[in-house]
Amino acid sequence: MTHELAAQALQAYHVIYDGGLALVPTTAGYGLIAMRSGAVGRIYALKGRPATKPCVTVATWPIFDAITTGVHHVDREWAAGIVRHSPLALVTRMNLGSPLIRRLPPAVRSRCTLEDTLATFHAAGPLVCAVAELAFADGELVVGSSANRSGTGNTHTLSEVPPEMRETVELTLDDGVTPLAHLGRMATTILDLTTGRFERKGLRFETIAASWEARAPAEVGDNTEQRAGLAL
Repeated sequence: MTHELAAQALQAYHVIYDGGLALVPTTAGYGLIAMRSGAVGRIYALKGRPATKPCVTVATWPIFDAITTGVHHVDREWAAGIVRHSPLALVTRMNLGSPLIRRLPPAVRSRCTLEDTLATFHAAGPLVCAVAELAFADGELVVGSSANRSGTGNTHTLSEVPPEMRETVELTLDDGVTPLAHLGRMATTILDLTTGRFERKGLRFETIAASWEARAPAEVGDNTEQRAGLAL
């Protein structure tokens, strides 16, 4: 990690730790990240996002292992291979005993979980992952969503981000055009590991879906609890 990137990550972390909202580049497009209840609520207000749609939790593999449960080792190994080359969101059962989950403010938890599941965002980019690791070291989590009005597609330059977002966040970090702009305004593909089904067809869906089907056809759609003996 470069000195500049480390400094930006620390700056963003301080802002969201203190209750602010940060507008930052990710691999999939510009995003809004937060940690506190008020800032998470602002994400929903700015996007016009339905309260029934959870935010994602930014994850590296240590974070993922700390907050999820019942994930088959084959699924985790497959996902680790995919996210070396592509962003991906994974829906899993959350580990209710995790100190990271228990420490979430109730209003944040209600916005980033659904019943007993949560969605983790992988390969978010070096900056956002560095921010998430800083929070993880402090026993906390970073949540967020794409910096666009709900349903309008990802934004790949700051000029594409709605003005009300650019003008009201506490911090904006500009990194020019984000890496996957050439793939259009597609959102991240979402795979539900509890069912083996894709919840959203997004970035690199065809490649990811083909890999998932080829991975272990007999296990696709298996109930997670039935495989708990092999879980990490």
